Amino acid sequence: MRAERAVGHGFRVFICVATAALGSLITGQERLSAAESSVELCKWIPPDAVAAIVVSQPAELLRKLDETPAIQELQGSPRLAKLLDRNQQLRQMRAVVSLLEGQLQSDWKTILMDVTAGGFVLAALPNNRVVMIVASRDAQVLGKANDFVLNLARLDAGNRGRQESVREAEYRGVRAWALSPEESHALIGDRLVICNSAELMRRIIDQVKDGGESLADRPAFHAAVDSLPKGDVALYVDFAVFRGLPQVQQGLQQARSPLPVLLLAGLTEALGGADWLAMGVGYEGQSVSIALRSGGDKPISGDFAFAMPATSEEGALPNIEVPERIMALTMYRDLHDFYARKNELFPERTSGLIFFENMMGIFFTGRNFTEEVLTELDSHIRIVVAQQQFTPETGVPEVQIPAFALVFRMKNPGRFGPIVEEGWQKALGLINFVRGQDAQPGLILDRAEYQGVKYTVSYFSTVDEDLSQPLPMRFNFRPVVITQGNNLIVASAESLGKKIMDALLASAETDQPLPGVTALVEADLAAVARLIDLNREALIRQNMIEKGRDREEAVQEWEKLKRAIGLFGKSVLKVSVRDGRQAMDAKVDISLPALDQFLPTE
Repeated sequence: MRAERAVGHGFRVFICVATAALGSLITGQERLSAAESSVELCKWIPPDAVAAIVVSQPAELLRKLDETPAIQELQGSPRLAKLLDRNQQLRQMRAVVSLLEGQLQSDWKTILMDVTAGGFVLAALPNNRVVMIVASRDAQVLGKANDFVLNLARLDAGNRGRQESVREAEYRGVRAWALSPEESHALIGDRLVICNSAELMRRIIDQVKDGGESLADRPAFHAAVDSLPKGDVALYVDFAVFRGLPQVQQGLQQARSPLPVLLLAGLTEALGGADWLAMGVGYEGQSVSIALRSGGDKPISGDFAFAMPATSEEGALPNIEVPERIMALTMYRDLHDFYARKNELFPERTSGLIFFENMMGIFFTGRNFTEEVLTELDSHIRIVVAQQQFTPETGVPEVQIPAFALVFRMKNPGRFGPIVEEGWQKALGLINFVRGQDAQPGLILDRAEYQGVKYTVSYFSTVDEDLSQPLPMRFNFRPVVITQGNNLIVASAESLGKKIMDALLASAETDQPLPGVTALVEADLAAVARLIDLNREALIRQNMIEKGRDREEAVQEWEKLKRAIGLFGKSVLKVSVRDGRQAMDAKVDISLPALDQFLPTE
């Protein structure tokens, strides 16, 4: 337990230092080529490193960030300048930077780029040890920068009447300095080595002098880095060290419930048996891409075969395109196989699972849910969420929520369609019975026709409603069940069901599986921002009631929420099969407005 706590604490230290290191690079501007590769940098990292962040070409990353208009505007923002002037610590930092610029006869941006020109690696080791290795343009730049820092530390100690604050020592011909008991740094050629212990510094120097096995020589590290697409930042984690931690085990165990297993099929299992994790991050054209990979000798359990396409040509279908779409999800899931393995996947029969099975027995007239219901559906499942359009003629709900729909493919629509219709009407009858007990209005069932297809629609009556006033939330719902060819559509709103019918007809000839893809999520967060705007008053009022804020505070919080979501545009998350394991790739469009609006006012 003590070792596990030490590893956990060391990793937290590593993350804090990593965040600071990456943040220090964001303000650079000059474009320089990388002097050394990430593999060369990692040859100085001891082989027992449990995690490492590698940025092999900071100049390229900085160039792309510098080309972002919002960042350029922020650098010249008067509001930022005032904030910097008001903060004493920032003023002192700016004074130090000015001294450094004078000492090196260069501007701070060029100095920063010279110091980090060859990239850097930040690694965490057992026993709370952290090391950073930075490759500079040349040794002379490092030497001048180091002399400046040492002289400043000595001057500060003298002004405060303290003893010499800089400790200095030499080991195997390499001179090292320490500004505190938790810091030790050395210049070795054109590289800066920073550690949080003298013992680790000696290990690094031994590694440089004697060679021997390093992190770069470990097969797991090579496999992790090679698995990632080209990007700006790479993260490697020796997950065999972390997967035994109680917090990790608890998280993996919580994911072993029916819905998470169905949605994340194989991902948590892959983590539970992974020896390593790798994550790559890239920035291009105001889009951030993220890739997540895992690897290990433990194969994925056959219990998760329900989410693994049988052939390389199989996979999920493309997402359904409809107007005003907010989110779409397509999955490859063999529901029959999934539910047939429920005893292996979920050994504990929870009350929720028992209740679900009882309800399915009622809705489907005692049919075996696995062998007579789920077997009628193929492995393609699609979900659509879209914004609804309301008119004064039909009434506008006070709180507008999106419509959502599930789309399945039936193997025998002529036989299974009527069975679903019967089950649907039983479910609506139960809903009406429960609402009736609470003296709530019930749903009216009706039959409608669209594109020659008859379907069941249900709705709440507006006879007793004043359509000129905002309607209750229930009027967001007008559920339908539609069997169109071999497609089964279950939607919360009739309008969305019709849009899906149109989309399926239009894409009938092009709906081909995406090879190897087990899940694909596409979201438009700009549409979510529009929805937040539509529900402004309702959200403000809810904030005032639930959190006890006055209206001004609630409005400010609503504005922060809208601004935060407005930063993001279209997002895509793809889960696919690579080397027998699930892999994730994501891309998020970033829509940066004037960033100074996020700065504090005081």
